[in-house]
Amino acid sequence: MKKRIWTLILIVIALVIFIYMRGKSNSSIIFYNRTEDVIENIEIKYSSENTWKKIKKIGPREKLKKELVTPKNFQEGSLELRYLDKNGTYHTKTLKGYTEKSFKVLVKVYIKRIEDNGTLDLEIVDKSLF
Repeated sequence: MKKRIWTLILIVIALVIFIYMRGKSNSSIIFYNRTEDVIENIEIKYSSENTWKKIKKIGPREKLKKELVTPKNFQEGSLELRYLDKNGTYHTKTLKGYTEKSFKVLVKVYIKRIEDNGTLDLEIVDKSLF
């Protein structure tokens, strides 16, 4: 009988930990600037949002990790990036084509080169489990 009670207690504790961790956002985007220039004017947003969130400057040969907070109204959609080139034109890239509120996202963005007109040569690698 005692063995059953301890087994039940362990199962309940494991479920509580699982539910608690599932609610935590440990989604992130990691930017790798492989150029010799400072990268500015990068913004990200979930598809359900109306406003873009600005990413701070990324120095030459630096790495920047941006933790993501899923919006309250977000159920499913995509994660997008945009930046401004030297001509004042926005360029948009999809970082994650489909995600849901409970998914943990991990995307690596390698900035390989800046073209003369200010466009970025990006390599986007989705390391998410889903």
